[in-house]
Amino acid sequence: AMEARASAPSHAQLRYAIFEYLQSTVRSGGLTEEQTEGLEVAVQCISEAFGFSADEDVPSGAEQHELSLKPLTLPVIFNTGVQVLSGPSSATPGSPAKTASGSALSAANGADGSDDQMFQKFVATLRDRGFFAGLTEGTKEWEEREGKARAKFNQRYTKPADADAQSSRPGGVDKQRVAQEELRQRLALETKRMEDAEAAKAKGNSFLSDKKYADAVSSYAEAVRLWPTNAVYYSNRAAAYTHMHMYDEAMADCRKAIDLKPDFSKAYSRLGTAHFQAGRYTEALEEGYRKALELEPNNAQYKEAL
Repeated sequence: AMEARASAPSHAQLRYAIFEYLQSTVRSGGLTEEQTEGLEVAVQCISEAFGFSADEDVPSGAEQHELSLKPLTLPVIFNTGVQVLSGPSSATPGSPAKTASGSALSAANGADGSDDQMFQKFVATLRDRGFFAGLTEGTKEWEEREGKARAKFNQRYTKPADADAQSSRPGGVDKQRVAQEELRQRLALETKRMEDAEAAKAKGNSFLSDKKYADAVSSYAEAVRLWPTNAVYYSNRAAAYTHMHMYDEAMADCRKAIDLKPDFSKAYSRLGTAHFQAGRYTEALEEGYRKALELEPNNAQYKEAL
């Protein structure tokens, strides 16, 4: 029997992927207080055991940055692995006919299960953007939201669902191949854009740590340009603006981050800080710190700010 052995770097990447997944699960909301507390303890234990930074906005060491598999996430990797190890999911004789959207996806992707892999990547992107904020995976509400995501995915990435009929006509196979290639190219471009945005954010974090605030603002602006619906980029830029005493700009970025991700407690905290530094103490409490503490009642930093 063949035995697969993971290398030491693979083990380290797996540990960090689990660490990132637990962090994102806590931030996504939708958990009970007991569940949230348990996951926070787990994150802290892993952080201490392996030396990972538990704050995504605090610049991490080069080693930790190299371990990150972003923009891939653990759920995407897991689902892709399941698809690969389970083998191709092609229809067997006598099985029910595919739906229109399923036929189009299978035609575009060679009916080899890669449509599900791409959909999982698509869902992971939506999840990072707050599309599933406040929902618990597996609930009816989550499934309804996932159905909307599937409809959006089909609308964006599939062709009219007559690919099976086209394949039996002259030139039909060529059209399928063109559709498949277009789909892969588009997904590759979007993945590259996300990677470039994360690289720009990492530069901004480094500049922020070195107190080069203008350079940090520039880097975060590039990240925003590449991925304008990522709330973290606006929140990080707000921190840099606050250090530069540009409080109105900081508040605008915090509000944008909150619009994109209403349960983003750090954005509320940074909004409170911008108000406080500007001498607007009532607004700091009402619009910032209290909102942040409502979302994270056990956060010691927010309690201290109040």
